[in-house]
Amino acid sequence: GNAPTMDHSTASRTGVVVFPEVVTYTCENGYTLDGSAAGQRSFDRSCKASASTKSTATQAPWTKVVGMYSGNYPRAGKGVDSAVRSLEESKIACSANPDCKAVTCAGGNVQTCTLRRSETLKGSPS
Repeated sequence: GNAPTMDHSTASRTGVVVFPEVVTYTCENGYTLDGSAAGQRSFDRSCKASASTKSTATQAPWTKVVGMYSGNYPRAGKGVDSAVRSLEESKIACSANPDCKAVTCAGGNVQTCTLRRSETLKGSPS
């Protein structure tokens, strides 16, 4: 399939990507994966073989759950990652952080999302 575009980043290649090719994404100036000034600025996406005849560049599977949230911020360096990001930026940052298990968006607003560490969902207070 085609290499997916990612907000606020450039890809090492565009167009068709096939198994086992890898595309490296580099964040635009002013952006990092964890939102900190010294944060990581690049990440890789690899093409996976599938049971079908078509291979596609993959991202983490995301499922929208309404009325629930995931607790605790994931670890990042010596602290936690509590940065507020857009949903798309949060998906990228979560995929790059092995301690991240979910993304929670305050009140469903896709511009005010944070990374989360817990796989257990709780009823949303809002």
